[in-house]
Amino acid sequence: MYESLIGDIQSLFPDKERLGLHEPQFDHEDEASVVQCIRSGFVSSIGSFVNELEERVSAFTKLPYCIATNSGTSALQLALRVYGVKENDLVITQSLSFAATSNAILYLGATPCYLDIDRHLLSLSFQALQDFLEMECIRKDGSVWHKSGRRVGACLLMHSLGIPAQSQKISELLAKWGLPLIEDAAEALGSFDKDHLHVGHYANMSAFSLNGNKIITSGGGGFLLCKDIEKAQLSKHLSTTAKLNHAYEFVHDQMGYNFRLPNLNAALACSQLNKLPRYLKSKQELHKKYTEIAKRHQVEMIESPMGSNCWLNAFRFPDLKSRDFFINQAIERNIQVRPLWKPSHLLPYISSPPTKLNETESAYEQVVCLPSSPANINDQ
Repeated sequence: MYESLIGDIQSLFPDKERLGLHEPQFDHEDEASVVQCIRSGFVSSIGSFVNELEERVSAFTKLPYCIATNSGTSALQLALRVYGVKENDLVITQSLSFAATSNAILYLGATPCYLDIDRHLLSLSFQALQDFLEMECIRKDGSVWHKSGRRVGACLLMHSLGIPAQSQKISELLAKWGLPLIEDAAEALGSFDKDHLHVGHYANMSAFSLNGNKIITSGGGGFLLCKDIEKAQLSKHLSTTAKLNHAYEFVHDQMGYNFRLPNLNAALACSQLNKLPRYLKSKQELHKKYTEIAKRHQVEMIESPMGSNCWLNAFRFPDLKSRDFFINQAIERNIQVRPLWKPSHLLPYISSPPTKLNETESAYEQVVCLPSSPANINDQ
């Protein structure tokens, strides 16, 4: 049924016996950077590469403060805590996301409150958010309260597949309600909106990932971006076990976390960052080629607007049966494809207020992510 479509996908990557979904690419520069770090002796949470990474990411995104963390999940948890999310709070978010988005909320004893997504952007729907706030919430005593009697602590928005979400509209709405906007931008390094602002500019704080499957990687790691110096300083303090500076004593002024990115990982990230502009260009070229294939086979393409990093390309199929048929045919041809994440409200360990999530469940049943490694197209 999809033999011709799969053949066109394979033709994008000649000489590849197996197509991975998103594979890292390393070169001698990466090796040299890691070796330099090892020889320095500073391989843990203190070292020049961590500082360099923070400075360079801040310069690239034009956001003034960057805090390097050992994962994107850690970055999210820090952001939520710094902005006052507490036990028993509700945090507005989307169910269509990697589990880390919800886990970061659960780690703080709060509860995810899932709203539906925009069909095209695959991220939190502005209209769903507006309806929720106006119909189910009130402002009282300086906070936002849900009709269930629980406080709403924040809104956690995700940029799915690196596609910039409706951050500006959502941030303006949340500002009227006095709610902080935290962004899960794990997949969105290098994504810019229509005004050429890097994702994160409209958020109170945004979290990014440097995991092995991201556009650049440090093996494991992430970082936070923000504009508020006090929140940045608190985030860094908490990420280093809330330890106070002292010549020899171990004094901690509150419960902190061991979330700081090791210098060894930062060394790899700094080298990878040199290749980011080239990766962005190649991934945008790949997205155009996938769009041409989609038109040729009358398959719906998940469009990445100008400025997106095109992290993962994706097709939308008519239904679950078609989705699974395509996936199985692709796997038989050594092509790694996958559906979007199983919606978090369907996971057995998560309890959330019931709501209709029609677009969320449709996207899960219809969308398939395609091989999108930045290395692949460069090898042609």
